Amino acid sequence: MSMWFPFNAEQWQDINRELSENQNFWSPNSYALMAQAKTLRERVFARIFSLLINETEIKFAHQGITYKLELKQKGLRGLMAACKRSPKVRKVLSRIPFAQRTTVTRGDPEIHACLQDLADIVCWEASEAFNNSYFPRPVDVDPLSDDHVKEISVAMQREMDREGNRTGKKPAVFVDLPWERQVALAERRRWWFCFAAGTRVFKSDLTWAPIETLKAGDELLTLDEYGEGKAKSKRKWRYTKVVGASSRLAKVVKIHLKDGSSLVVTDDHPILTYSKRFCLPKNFKWKGKTTTKLAKLLEPWETDNSREAGWLAGFFDGEGCLSLGRGIALSVAQTHNAALSLVKNILQAKNFPLQVMQPPRKSSLGTKPVEVLRLSGSRTRKEILRFIGSIRPVRLLEKFKMPRLHMWASPIEVEKVEKTGLVVPVYNIETTAGTYIAEGFLVHNCQFGVTPKRWKKGYFSLWKVSNTLTWPPDGYYCAWDKIVVDG
Repeated sequence: MSMWFPFNAEQWQDINRELSENQNFWSPNSYALMAQAKTLRERVFARIFSLLINETEIKFAHQGITYKLELKQKGLRGLMAACKRSPKVRKVLSRIPFAQRTTVTRGDPEIHACLQDLADIVCWEASEAFNNSYFPRPVDVDPLSDDHVKEISVAMQREMDREGNRTGKKPAVFVDLPWERQVALAERRRWWFCFAAGTRVFKSDLTWAPIETLKAGDELLTLDEYGEGKAKSKRKWRYTKVVGASSRLAKVVKIHLKDGSSLVVTDDHPILTYSKRFCLPKNFKWKGKTTTKLAKLLEPWETDNSREAGWLAGFFDGEGCLSLGRGIALSVAQTHNAALSLVKNILQAKNFPLQVMQPPRKSSLGTKPVEVLRLSGSRTRKEILRFIGSIRPVRLLEKFKMPRLHMWASPIEVEKVEKTGLVVPVYNIETTAGTYIAEGFLVHNCQFGVTPKRWKKGYFSLWKVSNTLTWPPDGYYCAWDKIVVDG
């Protein structure tokens, strides 16, 4: 615990003795405030506090200006309450810089002193993981390859460049960091949001694979991380590759949906909603007038190995026509006969929507009319993917390549988010696209939280720091997502 206290133990003993002997003791300095701090937010405030003048003006370490405030109660909490009541002071504490200039000439920027506790927690977690037997270690994590680390750096740089273009500021360059720091950043990404074992992920061969079976190099089908247009919501389909897979032990929640399906996931895994925005399960709404609706792209399927499916695959390999371009179309043409009737019956039995057309022309075989069967309906594209993926006609599979079509989805309401209280092995993957499709929903991968918006802007807000995490942290569940809470 000594690393959490940057000043000597005698000073702490003197301050604590004064506090215990005299309840009215009030020494407005950083040491006294630190002795009273019980939560992470209070410790950050104590570190950034600089001076209190006549109990009417306050000064902070990152500002050279004094601000007026009305102090109603002495002590750390009274001082923080006074700061929160003052609009100007509250704004100042909402823009605390992450970095401060180093005293060494041409040295790297250093983390701001008030954030030392956050950095210490990361070090504490690492030491606990290696030194204590009770610490839940990664279940099965392969060492990071150099290519994997580079992919993570590229993903972070993509976020930084996008934010820099939006704000008109020059973004930081991650590749300029020492290689050891890039590796450390990539390692930290392994401890972000994950899915429970058994969650099915959509692959490029139109099959669904359990997330725990995926490995680097596997190809997936997904959507763009950010879309086109002003709202950045017009996403398109694309191919992507897995660059890394990881696992760990974590608490999970169970998301119950109105269509009867469910997701078992950590509560901080971003999932795309029907409003085209990513949202965390812990922020889902299902009570009251507003209900969160998720965007369901596909309904997962299994490979059909029945006799009927094999016959259907052979028929479409010989007679079927797959059109790819601005859309996806699948049809089969045949003169009216017993084989065509059997195709109709099998497709209807497997719940594929059909449209039967009789073109106003005659076949080359004579005067017999030709019938054309097409997969149609409001879910045509979904059904064509399901047909090729589950029936698996060889010729059509070889021909299939997903066009860059715009996203389609159905709204599925969240029924409730159940806190299971279970600690189970969870898994996640990292892709070149920054997304993947799990159980039919578009989700972000580990790279999503690499550069939160407040980090990109170079500052953070005191009011976003956890005020429920007591100090020193007790147990394993003091992960980074609980240290600085998204607002």
